[in-house]
Formats: sequence, structure tokens, C-alpha cells
Amino acid sequence: MNEHDHLRTPQQAADHLGLTVRFLEGRRYRGGGPPFVRISKTRCRYRMADLDDWISERVRTSTSDVAASVRTEVAS
Repeated sequence: MNEHDHLRTPQQAADHLGLTVRFLEGRRYRGGGPPFVRISKTRCRYRMADLDDWISERVRTSTSDVAASVRTEVAS
């Protein structure tokens, strides 16, 4: 198992993303956050590859650039 495969705690994931643990908690509940691994009823972890993919999905070239998923939701 390499460094990229290790599971990260919510605090480590938040630090990597520059977000708060509370933000990640909210996104786990409401959706829209990075994928996570449910370890037990009260524990979750994040894979680094999923965090990096989530970041990549949010790259924009301008503030008016709308994500494809948002365009789909608006059109519905």
C-alpha cells in the first residue's frame, strides 16, 4: 500500500482541502462533498485519490463557468 492509498481522517482531509471538519460533516449529510469510506456507524475516512479527484472536478476558468452537474440540475 503506498502513501496515496492510506485512509485520511476527517481532520486530515479537511486540512488537505483547506476546509473545516464541520464543512465535511455537512457534506456527508447533505451530499456534494468528496466520497468517503464508512468505517463504522460513527467513523469515516477519506481516500487521497478521492480528495484529489473532488478538487479536480471543481477547477474553473472563470467565476461564470458553471459545472456540468449544475447545468443539468438547472435544466431539469
